[in-house]
Amino acid sequence: MGKKLSMFGIRWLLAVVGAAVCVAVVLKVHATNVSGKKAHLQSVKGVVTDSHSRPIVGATIYFIDSSTLDTTPITPANILDGTAENRDEPLEDIVNDPVKVKTLPKAVSDKSGKFSVKGLSSTSKFYPFVAPKDTDHLPGGDASRIAFSPKCRESRTSAL
Repeated sequence: MGKKLSMFGIRWLLAVVGAAVCVAVVLKVHATNVSGKKAHLQSVKGVVTDSHSRPIVGATIYFIDSSTLDTTPITPANILDGTAENRDEPLEDIVNDPVKVKTLPKAVSDKSGKFSVKGLSSTSKFYPFVAPKDTDHLPGGDASRIAFSPKCRESRTSAL
């Protein structure tokens, strides 16, 4: 006890923890006009499950507009001097920002893991980011790796 973990030990630990607490996100994206002020707003319905297809209850699903991400390159010097800290995890950094998170469209999964969100612009692409209510699951989800357009008529399944 008291010894620092080697880089190999840290990577091994992260791999084991990551494999043990995977979160899968199943999104069924469909184009549905939302009645209201703007006809180009779309709704998205989906299901949040773990890697064993069990529903994740109470997860918050944030929809992050791809145009809001900081795509400034990160150099090794930025990592060493700490200036990359606020942009090294672009989706998580937005969700963890108390001001930015208030502006995001979001939904919460029900007892079946199902969710629905309205008001997504059909001209934008969004990254869905799952924030589980419990500590047994990791945030993000595999679907957060690819931005989607709410106007697409397709289903996709992804797992972390």
